[in-house]
Amino acid sequence: MLRTFLNHQFISFSRSRNLAGNIFAQIVIGFIALYILVMAFLAGFYMEKIISEIFVGRNTIEIFIGFI
Repeated sequence: MLRTFLNHQFISFSRSRNLAGNIFAQIVIGFIALYILVMAFLAGFYMEKIISEIFVGRNTIEIFIGFI
């Protein structure tokens, strides 16, 4: 089912009149999505360090849970 849907989407995309514009838009959206994914990963990885620098002397886990 998913394969059929993706096949139909690809056919619709490839038969479009403004194919070059679609390709450019998809590339830009892909770069933006990749940037957001990398920033979210890095923020999660360095969250403890960021919180401990901002809230000096307080428990990092309590601060994080308080944000959530």
